[in-house]
Amino acid sequence: MQTPRFNAKVENGKLSFDNLEKFKAWLFSLSGKEVSVVVEEWIDQRTVNQNALYWAYLGIIGEQTGNHPEDLHEVFKEEFLGDKRVVVEAFGKTAVRQPTTTRLNKLEFSDYMAKIEDLTKVPIPDPNEIMLNL
Repeated sequence: MQTPRFNAKVENGKLSFDNLEKFKAWLFSLSGKEVSVVVEEWIDQRTVNQNALYWAYLGIIGEQTGNHPEDLHEVFKEEFLGDKRVVVEAFGKTAVRQPTTTRLNKLEFSDYMAKIEDLTKVPIPDPNEIMLNL
């Protein structure tokens, strides 16, 4: 099970949670257990527009290469995110969590698309033109 994430803002050295009640309920469920606490600066996840641009871009590459966008997606994930694989274990079973673009933040996703552009030599389309056509 993936550890839940809670968003908060630091104000005067204190955390102000977006959903304090949900955080408290989760914290209460951990009573008596040792925990590790990590506070990270918020980095925006990729946007819906970035995702739309990405799939439009894969369509353009597919038209030029004859490859299906889903196949291109898998090839590019392997090429540029392969190091993000994670081995997970549960109930005596082991599995490999494959890399995914959904966990990339805005900057990481932009870098990912730039790597695709560099590999394919197909320019990333103007987002404004793509959004007008959706």
